[in-house]
Amino acid sequence: MPALSPLDQLRDLESRTQQNAAGLPSEEEAMDSWTGVGFFVGQQELLAPLIDVVEILDPVECTKIPSVKPWFKGLANIRGNLLPVVDFHQFLHGESLPQTSSTRVVVFRDEGVNAGIVVSNVVGMRHFQMDERSECSDSLDTSLNDFVKYAFQRSGEIWDVFSFKDLAESEPFVQIAAV
Repeated sequence: MPALSPLDQLRDLESRTQQNAAGLPSEEEAMDSWTGVGFFVGQQELLAPLIDVVEILDPVECTKIPSVKPWFKGLANIRGNLLPVVDFHQFLHGESLPQTSSTRVVVFRDEGVNAGIVVSNVVGMRHFQMDERSECSDSLDTSLNDFVKYAFQRSGEIWDVFSFKDLAESEPFVQIAAV
């Protein structure tokens, strides 16, 4: 059998690849799924829509800003961009959690608001089908009521969904000045 030309080898490889390739999900299947990033604020586990999370950082050094509320940690320089950083547990409860090796900064952007919230831990992505959407859990911390409107439930476990949009639009979050 004569050796295949390089072009014939590429055609053969393409043909075999197409035969063995798994198909993409149909548009209907893709629209029925939801992906979020799981994180902890103290003991409260939350999800945020993946589309709202810009990045996840290790704790960052912040430049303090005078005359602001104590939960506003300051501004961090992230690759030449200024990022406001908030200790989210302190924002909610008035007390800061100690920084550990699991502490992370979840960066979000919503209609011109770019900020990072310090959280206790990030636990990775979670995938759900839209028919798994449910009411918020009974164990939801009441300080989160304005920022959590629904949840996802699977195997008896409820994952409350946090809204960065609701946070960014809340009066207490944008009023950082200590009066």
